[in-house]
Amino acid sequence: MSNALLGFGSRAELESNFAEWCKRSENKRQVEEAQATEVKSAIKLREAQAAAAFHQKLQLCSQQAQTSFAPYLRYPVLRRVIQTFGNDSLDDAVQGEQSRGSGGSAASALEAWASNPRVLQLLGHAKQQLDSGALSERQLEHHLLAQLKASGNADRAQFEAAASRSVVLPAAMLVSALNEHLEERRAGSAASKDGRHQDALTSFGRALAIVEFVRGGTPADQEEVDRNRLASLLALASTHDALKDYGAAAARASQALELQPRSVAARLRRARALALRGEYEAAEADIAAAEEVHGGNDGRAAEAGEDLRALMARLRVRDKRTDRAFCARMFA
Repeated sequence: MSNALLGFGSRAELESNFAEWCKRSENKRQVEEAQATEVKSAIKLREAQAAAAFHQKLQLCSQQAQTSFAPYLRYPVLRRVIQTFGNDSLDDAVQGEQSRGSGGSAASALEAWASNPRVLQLLGHAKQQLDSGALSERQLEHHLLAQLKASGNADRAQFEAAASRSVVLPAAMLVSALNEHLEERRAGSAASKDGRHQDALTSFGRALAIVEFVRGGTPADQEEVDRNRLASLLALASTHDALKDYGAAAARASQALELQPRSVAARLRRARALALRGEYEAAEADIAAAEEVHGGNDGRAAEAGEDLRALMARLRVRDKRTDRAFCARMFA
């Protein structure tokens, strides 16, 4: 039975009326709630699909690979990390199984990670930390991922490629995802203002997770995603600084610079973190780079640079006093 016979008019009229209804200010809250529900449903569906794909890939691995991973799969945090290892195409894993069945020797991505002694060493150490209660799952996940992403890790590029999976959202759903992202950032800012820096770290981390999960369907949409991702990384850098975790602050600022090499804020945040770690030459290089971004005509960058140089001067004086005191105790 047609829409016209039901008294609703043509499909075009229905779509036009619905679009008009969505634009009304009194319906804005309902529309945003519906979009947020759609985004959460899409995320849950993707997680379920990823879990199913991981299970299938694990079954396609050799018995040795399955045995290597088995002790760690009962820990949710370690299971998530191992699942990341298998983020290459599921088709590749299926083809690998078909190839084995016909005498070939192709292996899945999981197979390669399962035979990597460095990875197994990290997983074994992580399991010990969990079993002993030395670290919480959240703390362990942060440290484990940091080690896998470390510049000295030969498998860094492969891990980051596997871990960087995201989903393209249509414009309406992207807006809803970004709104949720902004709510987390606002919560983080409020927590920082109140001195609740650990809570701020959690909120900013959630905000970053959202913009790392989604991709824009157009260059303009992706530019908006990247802009919010940059803001999240800068907020995390500042929060780590407030917690006196200067290594993590420098790392987040470095991520921000990878995303936007001309970011003055990222240069200055990293310079401060490096200075507080005693890496004065590297900090000075970042200050100089920040001042040169706009051809030396950025007054705020110049002022911030001078403040950081003054901080380094004070830190150097402190270091000398500490060294003298140490020597005095040594030869007392």
